Amino acid sequence: MWTRDSSCKSTILEAWSSFVRGSPSFSLHSKIKTTRFALRRWNRSKFGHCQRNISLLQNLISSIQSREPTIENRHMEDALVGDLNELLMREEIMWRQRAKQKWLKDGDANTRFFHLSTIIHRRYNTIHSLKNSSGSFVHSWFDIGTLFHSYFKDLFTSSNPSYPLDLENIIPCIVSDEDNRGLLSIPTPCEIKKTVFSMAANKTPGPDGMSPLFYKTYWDIVGIDVVKAVTHFFETGHLLKAMNHTFITLIPKSDKANKVEQFRPISLCNGRNFKCF
Repeated sequence: MWTRDSSCKSTILEAWSSFVRGSPSFSLHSKIKTTRFALRRWNRSKFGHCQRNISLLQNLISSIQSREPTIENRHMEDALVGDLNELLMREEIMWRQRAKQKWLKDGDANTRFFHLSTIIHRRYNTIHSLKNSSGSFVHSWFDIGTLFHSYFKDLFTSSNPSYPLDLENIIPCIVSDEDNRGLLSIPTPCEIKKTVFSMAANKTPGPDGMSPLFYKTYWDIVGIDVVKAVTHFFETGHLLKAMNHTFITLIPKSDKANKVEQFRPISLCNGRNFKCF
């Protein structure tokens, strides 16, 4: 939705042009953070009242249509209809992105469908209750969180088992020296760009708040800093801690999961970071 507005790029360019002292990784992280806040302010002023503006334009169009059909009124109506269609398109895109219907491309506006899809998706992803070890259901967020915390704490706690001293000799060597040199080689700017552009544009953003669409659309602004950060990582082996943050979420293993062992944790990372690095 944002990319349809020309002022979005100028907002990004202004925020991204800020001077940052530090390593390439720190510079990239800082510029992303600055740009995210700038876009948040810009979004509030530009699209913060989308539905209200749609209603306002619809009322203005109805008012003009009730007047005498002059050339001036016709031109005013055409201009307002153009503005209304643009807002309706933005609203449709917004709900399409929230609904995450990958199979649906550019079709007719159907914001009710998108809205309902989003509500159903959120309800499906919410854990309302869990069965504890005694077979009773708990419903409060605190009790549900306690069950998950206890389960995964026990699961990932080592019992300090013994293992053969020659374990390394049991595992065959598969990676050749040539393969290893290739894995350790520094990627070229073209390879880095190709990797970024291979990602699905509207994948859910990671903790940095930016989807691959942001990097692909505004590569002429952000590309140099992305390349510098990736190159610096391969040269030094150091990854900025802030860029390694993830969102941990629980995925049900079945449609009717109601026990902690029926969920598996996954980390939602910044796709740009992990696919490039």
